[in-house]
Amino acid sequence: MGMSLDDPIVLATRELLAPVGRPRLQRMFGGVGLWVDEVFVGVIHDGSVFLRVGDGNRTRFDAVDAAHFDPMGQGKPMAYRELPEELLDSPERARPWIESSLAEARAAAARKPARRCKSSKPASLTSVRNLGPASRRMLQDAGIGDRAALERAGAARAFLAVEEAGHAPTLNLLWAIESGLADLPIGSLPDEIKRQLRRAVGRE
Repeated sequence: MGMSLDDPIVLATRELLAPVGRPRLQRMFGGVGLWVDEVFVGVIHDGSVFLRVGDGNRTRFDAVDAAHFDPMGQGKPMAYRELPEELLDSPERARPWIESSLAEARAAAARKPARRCKSSKPASLTSVRNLGPASRRMLQDAGIGDRAALERAGAARAFLAVEEAGHAPTLNLLWAIESGLADLPIGSLPDEIKRQLRRAVGRE
């Protein structure tokens, strides 16, 4: 389902991220999520690379009229804009763009209020956006006890594991996991991604 991690643009993007920090690329949101040193910096979607944008680097993207990331196609773009295509084969030229996006992503994370959590583990399920207490309990019952385990499973496999554990989750759990792992609003999933997820869990 979705883009393969062996896709040429995914491999090229990994090479772009490597000089800046430790890259992690994971299938999600119908595309591939991009992390550097465990900070979410962008996404590959529909054949383009979108990076985090904020006050510190907006003019850089404005100067090339970079496209906004608007997965719903409803004129409600998120805080990510397209990396110019000509930079995809030039890690040296792309590096300032990626470094500025990483700085903006870190700044955005620092502005978020700390989540209250009974556990001291930094990667608990409470760190996943959109997951409430009931959703976290179902995932824990399914043997998915922290964010790392959820990321390894992915939305579809985690949902099926919850069903196998004896729960009857609604599709909202599926949407919450897929969008939450990308730290995006639950309502941001395009209909096509929802259709792909429904097929993956046998809920067509």
